[in-house]
Amino acid sequence: NTHVNLKPVIRGDEAKLDAQVHDQASFGRLADQVAKEYGLDPNQFRAQLQAESAAFSNGYKQAMGHKGDLDRGANASVGLGQISGNFLNGGSWANALTNTPQFGNQNVSSQQYMNSVTTQLRMAAASDALRIHRVGSLDGALRQYVSGHSNADSQNQIYIDNINKYMQDEEMMNIGR
Repeated sequence: NTHVNLKPVIRGDEAKLDAQVHDQASFGRLADQVAKEYGLDPNQFRAQLQAESAAFSNGYKQAMGHKGDLDRGANASVGLGQISGNFLNGGSWANALTNTPQFGNQNVSSQQYMNSVTTQLRMAAASDALRIHRVGSLDGALRQYVSGHSNADSQNQIYIDNINKYMQDEEMMNIGR
């Protein structure tokens, strides 16, 4: 799907939506809702969240604090979609994502991100949508998401294979549906 929707991450309804998420089923429903808002395939989005943070198998609450890329210091990836610290607090990558006209010229703080399941889901979806918009394909966007470039290589293929594997996991796909 190359017809994605570029929407702001912070919309003022985060606390209301966050309050509706109280278990894995309601988390799954919110993940599907956010995916649809950004024009993404909800199944692919779920599988990506699982590949990034084990959001469905280990629980969304634990996944919200999951840290990866630990060798990157303050720029480590964190949360459900493993968003780099460079995208938060007006960091060096913010102008490529949230601090653009397409996303409402927003500066998403670490506190807003870490304390809101809605914000974390929207950041992951916004990142996917922008990458798809720029490179023109989901595969290219996923490759860029994991490695910073859209060229095919073994690292990217492992990531895409993991997403495809999770898309076949019926138990995970059915949570909240």
